[in-house]
Formats: sequence, structure tokens, C-alpha cells
Amino acid sequence: MNHHSIKSRVNSKFTLLLVVLLGCFLLNAPARANDTFPGQTLLGNNGSFVDSNVGMTSEAGEPLSLGGGALNTQWYTWVAPISGFVSFGTCNPTGSTLTNFDTTIGVYTGAAVNALTQIGFNDDTTGCNSTVNANYGSTVAFNAVAGTSYRIQVDGYFNTTGQFNLFYGFSGFTATITTPNATEGGATGAFTVVLNAVPTGAATITIGTSTQCTFAPSVLNFTSANWNLAQTVVVTAIDDAIVEGPHFCAPASITPSGGGVSPSAAPPPAINVVDNDTATVSIVNTTNGAEAGAVAGVMTLTLSKVSAVNTVVAYTVTGTATSGTDFTALSGTVTILAGATTATISIPVIDDAIVETAETVIVTLNSVTSGVSTSIGAPASATNTIADNDAATVTIANTTNGSETGPTNGVLTVTQTAVSATNTVLAFTRGGTATSGSDYTAFPLSVTIPAGSLTATISIPVINDAAVEGSETVIITLTSVTSGLATLGATLIATNTIADNDSPLVTIANTTNGNETGPANGTMTVSLSAISGANAVIAYSVSGTATSGSDFTALSGTVTITAGATTALITIPILDDAIVEGAETVIVTLTSVTSGAVSLGATLIATN
Repeated sequence: MNHHSIKSRVNSKFTLLLVVLLGCFLLNAPARANDTFPGQTLLGNNGSFVDSNVGMTSEAGEPLSLGGGALNTQWYTWVAPISGFVSFGTCNPTGSTLTNFDTTIGVYTGAAVNALTQIGFNDDTTGCNSTVNANYGSTVAFNAVAGTSYRIQVDGYFNTTGQFNLFYGFSGFTATITTPNATEGGATGAFTVVLNAVPTGAATITIGTSTQCTFAPSVLNFTSANWNLAQTVVVTAIDDAIVEGPHFCAPASITPSGGGVSPSAAPPPAINVVDNDTATVSIVNTTNGAEAGAVAGVMTLTLSKVSAVNTVVAYTVTGTATSGTDFTALSGTVTILAGATTATISIPVIDDAIVETAETVIVTLNSVTSGVSTSIGAPASATNTIADNDAATVTIANTTNGSETGPTNGVLTVTQTAVSATNTVLAFTRGGTATSGSDYTAFPLSVTIPAGSLTATISIPVINDAAVEGSETVIITLTSVTSGLATLGATLIATNTIADNDSPLVTIANTTNGNETGPANGTMTVSLSAISGANAVIAYSVSGTATSGSDFTALSGTVTITAGATTALITIPILDDAIVEGAETVIVTLTSVTSGAVSLGATLIATN
């Protein structure tokens, strides 16, 4: 540009007055440390601030300012934290008539003022705010090397002094959150974007997209006139139907274009999003279990809304089925994955050999142990029914006969073909030749096979009576299953035999002598010492002085004592002959027991 034409304005009355005023200020201004190279001000990574070169002086060996004459230089140093494109420049603060002066800037490396290497020098940068001239700013931009110390010299063209706005650091942009929260369906958040340095031309900042929020505007336009004016981006949370809890949204990227603006190493600003969605979780039974197969039972949990995170639900298990025997133990928690609305609980059924009714597994949801904005809904409990595939039948057998000796009880065993989970109660009837109350004590007409057992016994309490009765029987007949899951089998009748321990003795005595007068028959009595349960047949022989067939009718040779009786008569039919003879005898001798449970006693001979 033509400095001669622009700088001629210095000759205006206003400028002359300004020079006079500044000169007075210079004469009275205190010296500052960064007036000299060794006292340079250390700058941070990025920033801008208002400073002044009023009162600054020249220093031997420092580079000359444009325009010649005495220098008004002040020095700064900046250490590059990383490598990248940086800018150092000056602009005049907006709207101030006292600070419109033409600045120059130089950037160097080196450790002494008289041994510097120039990186860049600038006098005019278009776009700086000024009421006099838009070219009064100065900018040097270059690629900095990490760890390098850069020396920045600021002065005024033609020895002018005044206030200036110094900006320095990476030639990118700064995004700052101003409203940190946005609510779904409600209040918006916001952040601002401002350039860190004057752009070399028109620049745009493009705001990327997000699945959680929208950003308006999505494109920001910057020029050298508005580079340091922060532009606001309004963040609106997307009102979705997903349960997310407190989360955040950030644009996928913030991308600069044009104007020499570099990308930012900082991540895009993240706005907190207040979620307005909640969900409940419920449970239903979907597939009943069965031992035949074995078919696993299935229950399904359902979320009322999709969640952005895994939802872990704790549950308890009850019911009539037993964990570890009827089904494999369940974990107690189930996870509905992020993005899904359902999960299942599988009930692994165990095919046991136990006869049992259909059993239940009841799952009750207790709490959400992990997840967001989710609670237990209705129904919170579900019942799965496990069908049984086992059956059993019941039979009976005699195992121990009874005996009056002892006495020894009779025992019959009832057997079930498979174990049952419940008691099996059977009704039966009693029969046989033995008599309740005299041969055995009465007992209940039912028997119980306990749950988990295969057998039960029926005991016959034998009574040791004094009756001679021989062996007697008790017949048990199973008639029905009055309680339980078993059914009657093929063998339902069993006979228990009670052995008698009584043996009556048989004796004989003459009771009535015979007489031919009449004639009157003679009689003898055969007696048992005890009642016999069966007929007793006793054989006998006949002797004596009387003659069979002439003195009496021939006898049969046997006598029977009927069952339940203790005596029997032997009758001697007398014959009235015409022979004169003295008294004659008929002698009967018991010789043996031919039938019945009796024995010959001591008196076996009788004389009539």
C-alpha cells in the first residue's frame, strides 16, 4: 500500500494534538520491564489483552521500526507448547479515538537483542477496528515448532504510540460453553465460537451434527472485522423416546475453512442433556417348562421404552418347584441390552424320576440394579409351570407270616414303582379265616407310603389265644388310592398266615354203663382239653369180655369231635340176648388221631 498517502494524516490537527498529548504522557510515563529485551513479558499459550507502548524507549541493537527515528518498542516472549500454525498481531480496541495509531510487529528467535533471526514482520493488516484506518493493525503468522521460544516486538509506525490489542497463539478458534444444559422438549443450551486471530480472509466455521442435539446456526462466518466477536450457537436437545438419563451432546466436529484458520486441538464443546424419558420393566411367562424333553421354561422381561444403556434387573425365585432338583438354579439377575426392549429368563428343567404334580417357578422382579430412569412396573411377577412326566403304580405282597408263638406279627409290604413327591395313601379291606379281635388286634384299613419312599408295611398284631385252631389267614386287598399321585397296579391281594401254637389233648371216660334190660346203651365220652378249630377224628380199638355182635352192636372204630366242640360220645348199642351170663365189659382204647390238630392225652382207656 502507499504509506505516504495514508500516513499523511499524521499532519492533521487531530493527529498533531494526539502526538502532543502522547508526548506529554511519554515524558511522564514510568519505565516498564518489557521496554528492554531482557525484561520481555512471558505470554501464555493463547490469548489477547490491551497494552500500550507509551513511554517505551529504544535499545541498542534492537531491530528498527518502520519510518525511522527513535523506537518505542516493547518485548514479549512466547514458547510454543506444540507445533502448529500460529498468529501474533495487533489491533486497536473498538471505538476509542485515543488509540488509533499504526502498529508494527516483528517475530524473532534468538537469545540476545543484537543476535535475532527474523521469522516475520508486518506493518499493515486489513480489518482491524479503527476510526481512522482499517490497516493500522499488524499480523505475523507462521508454523511454530514445539519448544521454541519466539520473541515478539511491538512498536508504532513512524514512532507513534498508543494503546493496542495484542493477540497471540495458535491461529484457530475458541469454543466456549455459555449455557451448559439443554432439556429434551425444553430449555436450550448454547456455546460461542470466536477466532483467536485476525483471519487472512473470509473464514467459516462449520458446526458438525449430533444424534442428540441440533445446532443453530450450523455455519458461522468470520471476517477480519468481526473475528474477535463471539458468535452464539444454540443447542436444542432432540426430544427422542429413548431412556438415556443425564447425558451430553457435542457436534461431531467444528471445522474451520478459509482465512488461514487452523483446526482446534480441543474437543468440541459438550452440552449436558436433561432426559425427559422414563421406563418401566415388567415380566410375563411365555413358555411353560416340561420334564418330557426336557423343555426349558421361558419368561420375558419387557422395557416400556428403549434404553441407551444396559438395564440390569434383580429378581427372586419362589414356587413349589425346587431349585437344583426340579430346575437348574437361576442367577437372580437379567440384563436387557442397550437398544433392546426385551430379555428372557430361561428355566432349565431337570427330568427327575420323581412322581409329582405340575410344579411352579415364580419369578418376582425386585429392583433395577443398573440402568437409568427405569423402575419396576406391572406385572412384576410371573409363574412358570413345569409339567411332570413320571407315573407310579402300587402293589402288595406278603413278607412275614404271623404266629401265635411269641407272638410274631404278620407283615405285608406295599410297594410303589417310583418315588413320589407326595404321600401315597391307600385304602384296603381285610378278609381271611382269622378273626379280628380274637386272632389279631384290629388295625386301620389304610396305609401311607411317605413322599420320597418306595414302600410301606401293614402290620398284623397277632393275639396268642388258647384256642386250638390251626393256621388261619388274613387277606389284605388294596381297593383305592385315597391321596397321592400313584395308581393301583396288578397285584392287589396278599395273604398272611397266622400259625397256631395250641394243641388240645384228647382223653376218654366211661359215662353210662350198658344194660340188657331195656336194653340201655352204654356211653363213653371222648374229651378235648381245648377247643380245636378243626374237626378232630380219633381212632380207637374195642376189647373186653363182651362180644361184639352178640353182646353189643359192633362199633365204628373212630369218633369225631367237631370244630368248636370239646366232647363227643361213643355209644355202645347193647343187645338183649337170652343167655344167662354175668356182667360183661366193653373196653375202648384211643389209639391215634387220624385228623385234626390234637394229641392223645393220658387217659386213653375206658371200660363200660
